[in-house]
Amino acid sequence: MAKNIKLSMEADRDIKICVNGKIKYTVNHDNRSISAKDIYNILDYSVGDKYTISIENINDIDAAALEFFKDLFDEITKEINELEIMDRTAE
Repeated sequence: MAKNIKLSMEADRDIKICVNGKIKYTVNHDNRSISAKDIYNILDYSVGDKYTISIENINDIDAAALEFFKDLFDEITKEINELEIMDRTAE
């Protein structure tokens, strides 16, 4: 299943994380942290899932923070997508 993860910087500097259009998590501007469990729940992985990551920063604020979280999700989902390819070649 295609899963489109969108990270949006809000005017209040919170970062909304949506998967296929549904808000799954908010990174609060006061405490820019996210746990491994939260990421696991956001991704909600099932065999066959493919992830794409995008960002939205309409107000062009805190771009570095948004890029940090995008890079984090890029790295994690890249590894997941590659595991799927490796599983197929092992068959």
